[in-house]
Order: sequence, then C-alpha cells, then structure tokens
Amino acid sequence: MSSPENNQRIRLVLPADLQVEMRDFLIDRQARGLSPRTVDWYRQKLGVIRQQLEPLGIARVVDIRPTTVRALLLALGQTHNPGGVHGFYRALRAFLSWWEMEIEPQGWSNPLRKVKPPRVDDPPLEPVSIDDLRAMLTTCQRRRFYGERDRALLLFLLDSGLRRAEFQALDVGHVNLDNGSVVVIRGKGGSGLRRPADSHSGRCAHRRSARRAPPASGSRPPAAGSTLPALWARSLVAVA
Repeated sequence: MSSPENNQRIRLVLPADLQVEMRDFLIDRQARGLSPRTVDWYRQKLGVIRQQLEPLGIARVVDIRPTTVRALLLALGQTHNPGGVHGFYRALRAFLSWWEMEIEPQGWSNPLRKVKPPRVDDPPLEPVSIDDLRAMLTTCQRRRFYGERDRALLLFLLDSGLRRAEFQALDVGHVNLDNGSVVVIRGKGGSGLRRPADSHSGRCAHRRSARRAPPASGSRPPAAGSTLPALWARSLVAVA
C-alpha cells in the first residue's frame, strides 16, 4: 500500500510573462462583450506600459512594486499630458485587478493599493459656440442633396449629443422620427441609451435630404442593419 506522500500530486506552476498575461486579459475583455474600440484602448495602453517596464527588468506581474508604478507614471508624464497618464493608470488598475482575481496569488498584494491615481487638472474643453455652428451651417448649400444632408447631420449631432463612434454605429432601426428619439445600442460604457433628437429644423432637413437623395440604380428600401452615415449619403426614405 502506497504511503500518503506517494499519492500527493506535484503541482508545477510556470510563471507567465507580462505579454502572455496581458494577452489573456484582453481575451477576457473581449469575452465580456466590451466594444472593439475599448479593447483596442486597453491593448494600446498596456503595450506602452509593457515597453516601459521591460528596461526596468520587470517581466512578470509579481515583480511590479508600488515604487515601480510611481516610476512608470513619472516616465509617462514626460511624454503624455495628465489625462493621458491617468488613462495608463486606469488600464494598469484594470489589468492588475483582473490578474489578482484570475490567478489568486498567495501572499501577493496589489501594488496599486498603495499608489494613488495621478491628478488630472485639465480644464474642460469649451463647447462649439453658436456663432461657429451658424458658420458651419452656412457652408451647407440649401436645396442641394449634400448640403441638406450635412445640415441634417450637424443638427442631429447637436440635438442628440452623440459621440462620433456612437453616430457611426447607428442603423435605421434605431431612429424614430415620430417621437424624435434615437436608441444608442453601444453607448459609453457599453450600455444602451435613448437620446432625444427632436429639433424640428433637424428633422425637416433630414426629410428634405431624403426626398432629394440621388436615385440609385435598382434602388430598394434600405435593410435593417445598414449604417446611417452610409444611408444618408444615398437615401433615408425608409425612415423619413
């Protein structure tokens, strides 16, 4: 009969390097359903962090210390503004929190618990003035398809407050011209939002743009899932 010592399994743990661990983190972000834009943001930030850590001899997560993080933030501050440095801090915080939960290392303490986030004193950007908006609208030729289209786009963005990526992701099924609302399926943070877009002038320009859309050979009503920016360049008859 074998002894208990002979029945014990030997567990071999091979430490992974930063590149592998960061790759696994990105796979986790994708599996959680984060947008490709957000995953690319993490990939870019973590890639820079890894490049900064390699000359310091940091090849594994367990080698990262609070002093390492502070030195990293100081180095990044030489080439990035405070907002950019704060972005690197947030990316590193998300990665280390994931690693701690994923690996559950015994005796390891997250170094960011001892490092406060860097201050961000950047003043908020001033919004576009009414005079500038009027000047942009003046460049849109009235009673011309592209002029009416561009005018409708400007007024729509003004009324809804959508970001560029949010607008580009819209399709015809997300816009309701009857009640003046637009559904943002993938807004900031990945959550669905409903935004008002009820400017009378913008909706009228939208309809005029649709009526003046250049005819396309063999044209048919646009299918659901077609992106609005592309449809605006052709025809929005299906939603007007």
